Amino acid sequence: MAITFRMIEAFRAVMLTGGITKAAEMLHISQPSVTRLIHDLEETLDLALFTPDGRRIKPTGDAVTLFEEVEVSYAGLSRIEAAGRQLTQNKTRTLRVSCMPALGLSVLPAAVHKLIEETGASVQVHVVASPVALQLVTEQKFDLALALTYDTDRSLERIDEMRGDCRVILPPGHPWKRKRSVNIEALHGEAFVAYSGNVSTGVRLNALMAAHEVTPRTVAVSSQSLFISDLVLQGTAVGVVDSFMAWRHRKLGGHVLRLTPEVEFVVGAFVATGRAQHPLVPSLLEALRAVNEGRS
Repeated sequence: MAITFRMIEAFRAVMLTGGITKAAEMLHISQPSVTRLIHDLEETLDLALFTPDGRRIKPTGDAVTLFEEVEVSYAGLSRIEAAGRQLTQNKTRTLRVSCMPALGLSVLPAAVHKLIEETGASVQVHVVASPVALQLVTEQKFDLALALTYDTDRSLERIDEMRGDCRVILPPGHPWKRKRSVNIEALHGEAFVAYSGNVSTGVRLNALMAAHEVTPRTVAVSSQSLFISDLVLQGTAVGVVDSFMAWRHRKLGGHVLRLTPEVEFVVGAFVATGRAQHPLVPSLLEALRAVNEGRS
């Protein structure tokens, strides 16, 4: 007969409680079941593990030695159980993402949906300006930052990046809708929804326009690409936004053209240096890449 875990469990319970009755209560089984398991273990090992001691039973020297080995094994099982519980907690713990608006209000929702569908994950997304997104991860309040690449200190590690460029967005039915691209000079005198001058994209676009002596007829100004896109969709004017928001703009029925010369940018994925990475980060980045590759 081979030793079973149930035999060892019964033996350990008797050693811990000092008797068959209390061992049966501990294991929630009957006293005869405990007695049978102890008997089977003794027969299998060919050892006498307990001797009568009045109304109780007394462990033999062999039982004490065996119990020491059993406790070592149980300690190992406890460590395995604790490690398994930690893995479960890590997988079920909410993934906290701080994200720049251009990404968080365009392609990120589709990526998060894909992640939830595939893993059942719980995700918290906080849409903020890039410097704030990075700071939240530096302070370890969030697990991942998706932000414009800046010169970051050693407290942050860039683990991935996506490249994009600026696109011209048009309202439905605009005369330029059949074009594939438009030169910056075409925006001269055109009704235009502009970025605020304190936004990095706005600064770069303003510099490009100044270099080409382009002055559009600005009808509205905003720091948010979402607002620019929605206003353009109303037919107010044309605009220029990042390629992520341009993807959303096209999905909502607007037209998107490439801008020449190109205005490129890099969005990085950042985690806290030296901190254990949330296990869902690679899955989210994979989902984000899949969605990003699907946009034009």
